[in-house]
Amino acid sequence: MKCDQCNAQFDSKNKNFCPECGADLSEQREKESVRKKKAKKKTLILGIPILVVIAVITTFFFIGKGKFTPEKTLTAFEEAVEQEDTSRLASLLISTQDSFEITEDNVARFITYLKDNPAAYEELLSKLNSQVEIINSNSDGNNGTAYLDDVYGTVNITKSGKEWFLFDGYQLQVIPSFVKLNTKNKDVQLLINGEVAGKSDKEDFSDTYGPLMPGAYEVTASYKNDYSEVENTHVMELFNLGQDTMEQSFQLPLGEITVESLLDGYTLAVNGEKTDIQIEEGEQQIGTFPTDGSVAFSFHKEFPWGEVSSDEQAVESDYIGLDTVNALTPDMQTSIMEQLNTTISEYHQALTKKDTSIMKTGVTDNMKQSLVERQKEVEKEEPGYEGKLIQAIYDLEEISNPKFNEDMDAYTITMRAHYVFHEPVDSLGWLLADREKDEYTRPRELQLIYDEEAEQWKLDSYKNEYFIITSSDEKVFDL
Repeated sequence: MKCDQCNAQFDSKNKNFCPECGADLSEQREKESVRKKKAKKKTLILGIPILVVIAVITTFFFIGKGKFTPEKTLTAFEEAVEQEDTSRLASLLISTQDSFEITEDNVARFITYLKDNPAAYEELLSKLNSQVEIINSNSDGNNGTAYLDDVYGTVNITKSGKEWFLFDGYQLQVIPSFVKLNTKNKDVQLLINGEVAGKSDKEDFSDTYGPLMPGAYEVTASYKNDYSEVENTHVMELFNLGQDTMEQSFQLPLGEITVESLLDGYTLAVNGEKTDIQIEEGEQQIGTFPTDGSVAFSFHKEFPWGEVSSDEQAVESDYIGLDTVNALTPDMQTSIMEQLNTTISEYHQALTKKDTSIMKTGVTDNMKQSLVERQKEVEKEEPGYEGKLIQAIYDLEEISNPKFNEDMDAYTITMRAHYVFHEPVDSLGWLLADREKDEYTRPRELQLIYDEEAEQWKLDSYKNEYFIITSSDEKVFDL
């Protein structure tokens, strides 16, 4: 012990006074006790923060060690997919390409693909789990069969630097891919999932689009003009590809259509809808149309007696012929032939009774004058002539196609008929004769003119002409 008064060193055991100076040691011992207590308390106070810091660091380490693991990253991925949480999954993914932006829209498409394709989803999870094992088994974390080179349309889990300055970080990397679309046709729109990606500006067109998130994509080639449309759609699965680009080729059933027409002044209709395309006599190209039968052409023309239309023709090649259009409906044709039966009957009644005024049904002034001249000839050569029309046989091939006569400024029809007359006194000529019945058949060519003012077909000429009518083309009236 050391005396506070004289600094003498001595053994303080059983001593109450300093052996050198006689100072009272009890007061000194009391002060020493107080000093030791204060020192101990100070040491304790200083030690608490250190312990706290050690505890915080220890907690921080164990929290970080548990938080930043590849297993946690993979679990978060699975939860986001199962819950279809596009926002969370988008935050977990990064792209290996700067040009590829990860959005909630393309993440939603990725989730939909995984949900719709459970086998593909299981395949992806199996690969990611293998990658987690590799990460945990070595310091590199990017070696092993689970990290295949040149695999596109997929997701990998890899180390990504440090988190909280101490712990390894992990991220899910998207390896996007591209689609290459080819088409043989020009002016074809190319769409990916309904959105226009491009348009072919030439034949044998090809272009590449992307990068795209792994998943399934509808790719469509579509051609439209003012009158028709054709398209072709395929589904492309951009998942675990061995190359960065997947190709799809299109060859739409399109052709540059040529119409060869024997008729003039018709309007083209496509699937029953009229166009502004006018068809003239001869050969002309009318544009590009589908040739798969999905489009049908018909031809229409306005005549003074009404509009006429051809039958529809399905377009199945790049050539369409327009040869004949029945400008007169079957009912119109029958009405004309019945009117002619009346006119010819009146003609021969007039010759029999020598009264030209009898012929008045559907005739032109020219025809009336022709009857006057014919009556003079018959009266001179066959004064006792009697004749009655008993049968008319018309050639249907000659009635269906009226033509416009520039000189007459009117539509005309040239018809052919075999008329059978009962002529008991004298015959005015014959092709066939049944003398026992006094029945004579004469072939006649008739020209009719359409009178627009009267809205009626009128007989303009009636003359002999030798020809045969086949049974397939004839229409017979027994009178």
